[in-house]
Amino acid sequence: MRGWQAGTSPYDVSITTTGDCGTFQYPPAFLMLLAPFALVPPDAALWAWIALSVVCLVGAMALMPVSPEVRLVTLVLAGTSW
Repeated sequence: MRGWQAGTSPYDVSITTTGDCGTFQYPPAFLMLLAPFALVPPDAALWAWIALSVVCLVGAMALMPVSPEVRLVTLVLAGTSW
């Protein structure tokens, strides 16, 4: 991300295929979503990402047209996959 902001390639140019050894290259549009997180210190970005994830989870659970019991099960499953 910081390389992209500096005008260089955001990807490791020595990698010629994706998926090898845990290396994944995200599409450039995804970088636009992550850009705000690169503007703050890494620790703050981490907590902001976690907070955003929790807000999205709670919002998605609130929008689900299911019973409260199913929402609770969803919350438990989401907590176990943390």
